[in-house]
Amino acid sequence: MDEASNSQDNGRPLNIFGGNFTDVKGDVHHYHIRGNFVKHEPELGRGIDKLSQVVSLSAIHDSSERYPPPRCHPETRTLVRSVIICWIEDPNPTSFVLWLYGPAGAGKSAILQSLAEECYSLEGCFGGSFFFSRGKPGRNQGHFLFSTIAYQLAMNLPYLRTHIDSAMQADPSLYTKSMMVQMRFLIIDSFRKISETIEHIPTVIVDGLDECDGHETQRVILEIIYEAVAIHKLPLRFLIASRPEAHIREAFDRPTLRSITKRLVLDESFGPNLDIEKYLRDGFDTIYEQNPTLMEQVVQPWPGPGVLDLLVQKASGQFIYASTVLKFVGAEFYNPISQLDIVLEPSPSNKTLFSDLDHLYSQILSTYPIPERLISVLGILLALQYPQPPGVIEDLLGMKAGEVGLVLRGLHSLIKFSHIPGEYFNRSTDIGEDNGIRLLHASFEDYLVDRSRSGHFFIDRSLFRTQITRAGFQLMTKWISQPSGLDTTRCPFPETWGYLKWHLSPHFWESSEELRDEVFQLLLAHAEYFWANRPNSDTVFEPLHCAMTALAHMMFTKRKTGWQGILGNAHDRTVKQIEDEFPEDHYKKFDERMAIVFYKYRDILDASYHLWLSESRALEELIQFAPGFLVMRQFMTIRDAATLLDVNETLFLDLLERVRPFVNFLLSNVSAGVRFNVHARDFLCDKTRSMGHYHNPRFHHFSICLKDYKLTFESDSETLPEVSGYLTQRLAEHLRASDVEPSENILPDHPIWPFLDYLCQIVYYLPAFDSDPSLEKIRAVWFVISTTLQWVQGQQELIGLSNVHHKLQYKLCALADRIYNQILCLDGSNGKAIVTICPPILAAIEYGICINHARSSRSGLEPVFQIPVLEPYEFDDPCNARATGVSHNLLLLESLNLSLTEYLTNRTRSNNLYVDADTYHTQMAELCLDRCVGPEGDREKDAVEIKKGLYAGEHWKFHLVRARPSQRIFARLGVLSSWSFIGVSHRHSDSFRAIITWLEGLPAPPLKVYLRYQKILLTIEEQEGREAGDAIDPSMQASLLAEAQQLPPPIVTPDRASSQSSVTNILGYLQDYVAVFIGWLLNS
Repeated sequence: MDEASNSQDNGRPLNIFGGNFTDVKGDVHHYHIRGNFVKHEPELGRGIDKLSQVVSLSAIHDSSERYPPPRCHPETRTLVRSVIICWIEDPNPTSFVLWLYGPAGAGKSAILQSLAEECYSLEGCFGGSFFFSRGKPGRNQGHFLFSTIAYQLAMNLPYLRTHIDSAMQADPSLYTKSMMVQMRFLIIDSFRKISETIEHIPTVIVDGLDECDGHETQRVILEIIYEAVAIHKLPLRFLIASRPEAHIREAFDRPTLRSITKRLVLDESFGPNLDIEKYLRDGFDTIYEQNPTLMEQVVQPWPGPGVLDLLVQKASGQFIYASTVLKFVGAEFYNPISQLDIVLEPSPSNKTLFSDLDHLYSQILSTYPIPERLISVLGILLALQYPQPPGVIEDLLGMKAGEVGLVLRGLHSLIKFSHIPGEYFNRSTDIGEDNGIRLLHASFEDYLVDRSRSGHFFIDRSLFRTQITRAGFQLMTKWISQPSGLDTTRCPFPETWGYLKWHLSPHFWESSEELRDEVFQLLLAHAEYFWANRPNSDTVFEPLHCAMTALAHMMFTKRKTGWQGILGNAHDRTVKQIEDEFPEDHYKKFDERMAIVFYKYRDILDASYHLWLSESRALEELIQFAPGFLVMRQFMTIRDAATLLDVNETLFLDLLERVRPFVNFLLSNVSAGVRFNVHARDFLCDKTRSMGHYHNPRFHHFSICLKDYKLTFESDSETLPEVSGYLTQRLAEHLRASDVEPSENILPDHPIWPFLDYLCQIVYYLPAFDSDPSLEKIRAVWFVISTTLQWVQGQQELIGLSNVHHKLQYKLCALADRIYNQILCLDGSNGKAIVTICPPILAAIEYGICINHARSSRSGLEPVFQIPVLEPYEFDDPCNARATGVSHNLLLLESLNLSLTEYLTNRTRSNNLYVDADTYHTQMAELCLDRCVGPEGDREKDAVEIKKGLYAGEHWKFHLVRARPSQRIFARLGVLSSWSFIGVSHRHSDSFRAIITWLEGLPAPPLKVYLRYQKILLTIEEQEGREAGDAIDPSMQASLLAEAQQLPPPIVTPDRASSQSSVTNILGYLQDYVAVFIGWLLNS
């Protein structure tokens, strides 16, 4: 109404100039006003008037009952609102239903309220709204939904008003009919009767569908909407918000409704934490401004960032938590500072703090009719060390399969289930950080463990931890002894055994002494029961393996357990593995009583193995068919394992299925990964336990290695780069496992001899590298080559200590010579013979270094490489300018330092690659010291230079003490200012004492350099004496370096001849240096 000049009582004239006016008091009167002409149509309002009296006006977005309604902060939830607005404004939508769902308290109602207000201001966009609310008459009944929507359509869309009014006048009892009848006669038929074209499809907003009474009613509402839109082509969009309860999800998952629906989940992808932080910050700022007197001494920002982060974390994406906090802190007549302290450290006396949140949780939990059963499930869920699938909880509680899902069916808004992926308009995303059931909100956990808040829903964690301990051992012993009447077709879930293997030990040691005694007696009693019954079933192995791993963990108390979040039955552990895994854990304590139990159950396991092997040859067939599989420790897919073992994948899988008691399938999924069970492997590789079934593990280790070499050097398989990670890790492991000990008697039939004979025949530098270089394949080959050389170097050191096995030493040298002869070459550019790495292999090495560097720095950038043209290192040797030298690229072979040195400095072994020892060590020392000083110009080092620097820091001393004096070494020692590499290992004094020792061994050392390091050494020894070997203090380091820099430039004596010709200069400096040195000693 633009202007009203005069208004009087009903029945009196009313003058209106321009606009439209509808008077809803008594009968409905509608006026069309065009200038001074008024067309009065009182007969059109009787039906709508009747409708207005029977609908739920309190459920509309702007009703007084909902005031003030929850709405979004202007700067929060902007992304999700913009996504929905785009759907609302789309002139040609492909989906006419949008389901917005999310956990309880995520802010769905606030989002829809803000959208309703925004749509209401857009002409022709808004059809109506209905906000369900549990427990509120008129707002909790589906019967009012479509009649209330029809009333709003008549009010908001003039072209529908006449038709809806006529329908009500024709049958004033329409509002009492079924929801389907209301939809058909009030809405569908009204749209069919309009003659004009609809410019824009209006949107109807329905919030809180899950709060409508009755699951069946909710499903019927969705079915009616589907039929109206899909079958009757109703030109309406429906924006529906609800919690992701199971029955609602099932309705939307049906092909019919799914075909017309887009889904939008309020998950982490919309950044709720950032929105909650903004909401809290603005709310606290408002409270601060409203209390100037109380906040006079409080410094902004209040509260601090740490407190705000804590509140955001506690909210766990729940806006209701944030709004509750602000409401409590900003309560009238209370001190905000004290109120915030209560929020941060609530006490039982403040149970009204989260009353709104508690009411929400109690309301949701009350939907399940058997609270004791619900508390049992939630109690186990809270007491578990890590989230687990429903099957684990069912096994621990003795429930049937699927019952946990039924108990938690109404709690999808509070609990995240592993089988429900996040969705963004039907776009699936990863499940998340774990695969088990977990609580969505930290505040829900706080509610459950606080008796003053949760009342009869209270959960005592300690009681349920005890229950898990007792149930876990009962489950294992029952399935090991297998009493008569046990239903062996309903075995516990594999995930249950997996959880008990890793987590029963901490549950056990956190239990009371009484419970531990009870468990000990239970285990001993069932051990005796087993020998009396001797069950013969494959199902006995899984609980036995579980018991062996759990007991192995339990033999050590207070043990650091590392990461244990994996699901499944994959990770068995033996006692030795546990000891080796945590060698530096000084807190672990061996428990002798549990050791007694462990060995009793190991005897049971051995007896079960012997019984199985006496009745089947399937295991022997597998071991013969795939030699080496017995000692493979890491999980591999069937395809990769078959490739690396060089066996037929189908036959391999068939044999694995026949020997399931002896193998582990990752997550019980054959395709996911497989390996030999560690308990079974230890049994078969221990002659005292397996007796006639014994298998020599070394034979299998060599068999694996041979297959790896054949795959690398004899196969054209394009899968080599794909399995290179498995291959190199596995090769190093199996080579180490096949080491020959110094005291071992190596007979002619030892498997190492044919193994070395084969290695000495391989062509390591493949011709294909030159014709068609592939960096990925060369890199995979280099991994195998470097692993082989490292093993040879380590084996030489091992047997060289006892000076035995001369024939083996000779064979190892021959192998190293063959490899070095093929991967090293002479670069003759610039007229000098420089030993370097063959270009394709060098490129692959650098490529691998850069990839690892990119991954560790998380840059995500894959390096681009081409086979480089190498530039030789120009060394300094005045005696013979064409002498053989070494390239700086040899620094990339840092793990092969000893082996490479022995090879290059032995003329018989290296032939034309020979470098005399003095030249080799001198140049390597120069290269190392160059990188200890750092690159010129302080430019940032790239990944390859960093790798060379690591070699320099590790091996500079090894080369320096063997080097002859050179001008470059003296120059570097004179200006060395970076301690990053000089002091990387052991005591700093050892590094500088090595320099001084080398200088003292020279005929005429440069005194300036000598005195400089003597001064530094004395100070460092004093420092290390005070601190018992601790690293030098950074401030002292800086002071020493500053003093050293103040000394005059060094005297450079490149060789003996030049030093003899400089006697006069030396004597001239000597007196000054001695005076300075003696004065410094006196002051010290």
